[in-house]
Amino acid sequence: MKKLLLLIILCCLKPNVVSATPCDQDDLLISDQIMVRMADGVSFNTFVKAFHFAHPNIHVQQLDQVPNRPIFLASIDVQEEEIDAISTEIENGFGGLLTWGEFVYENEGPEGTTGSIFVDRPINTASFRTQYSSNILGIEVSHDSTTGLGVVVAVLDTGIVESHPVLLGKTVLGGYDFIDGDNNPTEVQDGVDNDADGIFDEGWGHGTFVASTVLLVAPDAKILPVRVLDSDSNGTTWILARGMFHAIDRGVEVINISIGSTYHSDAIDDAVDEAKDVGIVIVAAAGNCGREEPRTFPAMQSNVIGVVATDIGDSVADFSNYGELIAIAAPGFSKDFNSEPLEGESIIGAIPDGGFAYWQGTSMASPLVSGAVALVRSQHPELPADSNLWGTLTNTLLETAQNIDAENPNFIGLLGSGRMDVEALVFAGPIAPALGDLNGDGVINVSDILQVISSWGQVHSSADFNGDGIVNVLDLLILIDNWN
Repeated sequence: MKKLLLLIILCCLKPNVVSATPCDQDDLLISDQIMVRMADGVSFNTFVKAFHFAHPNIHVQQLDQVPNRPIFLASIDVQEEEIDAISTEIENGFGGLLTWGEFVYENEGPEGTTGSIFVDRPINTASFRTQYSSNILGIEVSHDSTTGLGVVVAVLDTGIVESHPVLLGKTVLGGYDFIDGDNNPTEVQDGVDNDADGIFDEGWGHGTFVASTVLLVAPDAKILPVRVLDSDSNGTTWILARGMFHAIDRGVEVINISIGSTYHSDAIDDAVDEAKDVGIVIVAAAGNCGREEPRTFPAMQSNVIGVVATDIGDSVADFSNYGELIAIAAPGFSKDFNSEPLEGESIIGAIPDGGFAYWQGTSMASPLVSGAVALVRSQHPELPADSNLWGTLTNTLLETAQNIDAENPNFIGLLGSGRMDVEALVFAGPIAPALGDLNGDGVINVSDILQVISSWGQVHSSADFNGDGIVNVLDLLILIDNWN
């Protein structure tokens, strides 16, 4: 049976936020929420008291906090005519009490801005494995050297359905649902038209598709699902920042963000910088508005690998954003997508019903890059998790990309380093050692045990063999089980 499932990933709708913004508008702020980072030695209560003293008619109340960080979400009952003044005050630090402050903004999946659909057709697993992106990038041959074993990729999205055959057994514990506030980040349908666009649950399936694309490239990597978008793909900059910090605290190696906003958030900047410091590479979709300005974040933030989408011939997709701050390109275009997709020139991914579908967008290009970074990280368990590791991974990714200027003469300097080449990327490094061979000397022995012991209790370490977020006795048992 042929079926079209419309998945228009739209913006967050709240009582005082207008409906989804099209490509020709900036994303809208949520006028009853602010987020702030306290200056050193300043408590949130101190800020609240000072704010009430300056604005006795405006009430501010804490709603949430990023664990172990002085970053807070608060409600604020500001009137519309007061927003600009309050925004300026908190952005300027409110008399030295804040490192930064900002209103919360909407964010969304790139496909929402253009009404992209995924097309449900009878597709088998073999077609998923051999799709054109795999052939162009040299994915299958790269698996002779590395499959991503020992690496965890956080997928910040609508959640996933881990019972899908491609995802079964591929997730790690510790995922979280920041939409419902529980430990079950499964994609769910609530049957409600949350964004009042006449369609309900149009975002259901996006996260599952993205996660399967990561595993197409890195089949032995693990996925940490973090749900930051609801079933209509509504989200906010606060929820995204919370999801990023959660992934950082879980010790992942890569974070995929197929989400974007025209608002450049300080909270997300903080998460990006913290991730870099512990060697985590963040990969983000460039957006689907076919433009350079306004920029889409976090793809165009510093220290993020922003990804544009290309087609089977390495031409930039007509829907893809681009710009001087983009890092790299990857396949994301499906031929004749809005009519009858051509299997040999389309992007294929998993959907929640257990099957596969066609889709297109920078959301599909981004996880290809995330999977490739996982392959390289698996080749280098000996490297400590710090900013030097981040540099090694990103530099290798960018330096091995294929130049596509000839295919894109009107976009020179706007597509990053070129189209990613997974085969060249992987062959630039060694064959990945066995799980447990931390020094890469070809054997698992007492020296590796000593490294596990020296990493005991750490979150960011290659010695976390099972990806549960900490080096402990379970990892030691895995090493002993693999002893040569």
